[in-house]
Amino acid sequence: WRQELVAQARGRVLEIAGGTGRNLEHFPAAVSELVVGDNCEAMLQVAARRVAEARVGGGAACCPSAVTLAVMDASALPFADDSFDTVVDTFGVCSFEAPVQALREMGRCCKPGGAVLLLEHGASSLAPLRWWQAHRLNRHVDRWGCYWNRDIEGMVAESGLRVVSVQRRHLGTTVMLRCEPAKGEAS
Repeated sequence: WRQELVAQARGRVLEIAGGTGRNLEHFPAAVSELVVGDNCEAMLQVAARRVAEARVGGGAACCPSAVTLAVMDASALPFADDSFDTVVDTFGVCSFEAPVQALREMGRCCKPGGAVLLLEHGASSLAPLRWWQAHRLNRHVDRWGCYWNRDIEGMVAESGLRVVSVQRRHLGTTVMLRCEPAKGEAS
């Protein structure tokens, strides 16, 4: 599902919580520049090795030609308003300390008419599984750092982003959203 989401990216792209660079190979040629941010420098070092290996082994077709890796806080992005055509986040909102603020920042940095693309773990659409997620939450957070029962769509709405499309898989626990910033509207 990562590939399907990331294939929608266009133009100047910001990837939040890019970690070790698992999405690098999926960005299409339509991406002119890619900025990958994460709060963990060690993970970005792994991503830097992936970029270097891709350049040597696969040429420019395996990831965008202009890639910048930077340590950053998703809830306080160091970019001007309307800086990116696309903002991508895969499995970050489920682990951010301030997820709604991070989503607001993604919307702020995205140009009007741009896209915020999200692939997240969240509360199941099935009540028995939601109960089980809540029952096992502390164990899951301790092990993985992931709050897998968050209401992702609710947080997106609270952030002021407008949902264009939503798909769910894995008994409703994985959600893929295409959003757009609500520029000029009250959020």
